[in-house]
Amino acid sequence: MLGPTDYGEILRRDDGRPARIYVKGLLVAEEPEFKFSYNVTSLTAAMNKALNRERTHVGRVAYSDRVKARLLSCAAPEVADILSEEISKIDKGTACYEVRSWTEVTVHACKILNQTKKVVFVSSLESEASRDMVDQVRDKGYGLITLPQYLRDKLRNIEDSEGAPVRGLEVFATEWIKSFKFKFVSESSLTASERSLFAQRDAIAALRGGWPGVVREVLISETMRPDEHGRTGVVGLWDEGLGQILVQRNQLRSAHALAGTLLHELTHASSGEADVSREFESALTDLIGHMAANVLKLTTPAERKVSAKSKQKEAVNAKMPGLRATKVKEPARLKAGRRRR
Repeated sequence: MLGPTDYGEILRRDDGRPARIYVKGLLVAEEPEFKFSYNVTSLTAAMNKALNRERTHVGRVAYSDRVKARLLSCAAPEVADILSEEISKIDKGTACYEVRSWTEVTVHACKILNQTKKVVFVSSLESEASRDMVDQVRDKGYGLITLPQYLRDKLRNIEDSEGAPVRGLEVFATEWIKSFKFKFVSESSLTASERSLFAQRDAIAALRGGWPGVVREVLISETMRPDEHGRTGVVGLWDEGLGQILVQRNQLRSAHALAGTLLHELTHASSGEADVSREFESALTDLIGHMAANVLKLTTPAERKVSAKSKQKEAVNAKMPGLRATKVKEPARLKAGRRRR
């Protein structure tokens, strides 16, 4: 016996023999595709009716509900371990009947796995689309369990019995992001070449009209965490809560790398839009247009009129306490430093 429940007992299946279904110790059916044998002690009306007709070869429909209820109420470690092995076979099509055909049993088993094992559930599509994050999962010592997409979707936004979120790739990414520590670099610690390039940040921001008022500072970090979608390989981040633009130090190797990263994050700051969205794409298009006009000094009478009004508004804001004045031609310099708390 692997696990007693209110509905009966879950029994280890004998090797080389079909699983057996017992009712109060009496054999009523055999199931070659089941992973466990079962002894049902709490009968349903359908089972009583079936047993009244025949004591052997009772149909699966009669006992399926009780078998499922038994698995859903059992948290025995041995049962969970066996089910975990079967869950890993689902995507290959070789899993046992219990997890292959009963979605609620599979979800229950995944919840048990979530609280007893270091695992991350992914779909085949996620594995291909987020290879860097999948590598991080393995590097952190987590097991990777690949599920069909319909099962992976069932695990989104649910919790295990201890109240912890079932760990899909997005949950793992969020946990990793929260635990990530930046390795900030002060401006004085930069090389002469890096300092010279970093000093051009005001000129780069001026290409788009200066610093948005929401930006408080620009920081350099040796390390960079993944973005909010868990994508790695990130070289810049906009932290809206702290008003910080974070740039990875390797971007100070060339002017075009720093300019591209800084302008990208400035677009996030000014637009409030996230990556891979139509709104952010429109904001980038608008940025390119402004930069071209500024470089070529092309303006229409209407644009000059709007620009004059903007300067008047900035002059008024500059006199208001607590607000940063953003100058178009001579933007306020943002100094690198430690992360503000």
